[in-house]
Amino acid sequence: MMNTWTLAHYLTDFALSFTNPVFARERRRISDRLISVPPLNPWLVFVIGWAAAALLLALNLLLILVAVLAIWTLLAGLMLSRTVATERQAGTWDMLRLTPLHLDTILIGKASAALWPLRYLLIVVRGLLVLAAVGVGVISLRFVPDILFTQSVWLPLICVVPLGMAVLGAAVFLFDRVQQLVLIALAALAASAASPSGRVAMVGAAAVVFVVWLLDICVAMIVLVVLPVRTTTTIGSDVIGLAALGSTAHYLRVLPFGQAALAVGVTLAAREITVRTLWRWTLHAARS
Repeated sequence: MMNTWTLAHYLTDFALSFTNPVFARERRRISDRLISVPPLNPWLVFVIGWAAAALLLALNLLLILVAVLAIWTLLAGLMLSRTVATERQAGTWDMLRLTPLHLDTILIGKASAALWPLRYLLIVVRGLLVLAAVGVGVISLRFVPDILFTQSVWLPLICVVPLGMAVLGAAVFLFDRVQQLVLIALAALAASAASPSGRVAMVGAAAVVFVVWLLDICVAMIVLVVLPVRTTTTIGSDVIGLAALGSTAHYLRVLPFGQAALAVGVTLAAREITVRTLWRWTLHAARS
């Protein structure tokens, strides 16, 4: 049974992907297509990249993460849209399925190869999320009970409890973001498996990945409206924060401990069920 961690491991651990024969086949085909594209001047890319980062930094720190995630979401959707649809359009999908390889292995190999050209962008995304996780860990310190510091408590406990709370908050945030990125990739893969042609798959995948991102924001906004949350932030800043950091980080920032734990648990469980269901549906669509 494929779950979030298994899919994330197989899709982004490219060292493991090299043992997949479908990955090797697809990587050569993708490399041949990319060679035909005129390369950009690396110094020009460097200057433009830093200029854009400086501009976003002057506006809002979260906008950097939003911009990077938007670029990743769009490119990943477009690359994954070609996995099944183009094979089916070329009449080679049935031939590929006749090989001794399991359908899971074929889809994982093709999806991992589709993400291979984005590996350096993936490193940037991972780095930004790790930095954001540090901030979420600091925010999680608000749940440390005040009595720990106001009474005579064993000194190691004063150190261990806040550290454990920060690590737990950071870990929950990272799992939430990995889960969301896997769901986005699966949505694009499902769009490709269900589409009759590459062009239809490209349009469908580009749309569905942003729909998944938007749904995550909308569900979190509904939860915050239903629960009696007192916050001084505006709706605009809430939307930017949700787009950049996701619902879990927002719950940890504004909700009491009990409500935050419940909201985070339900969110992660519901998304995990969605990931597993969508993977099974993608396999069904690929067999059709």
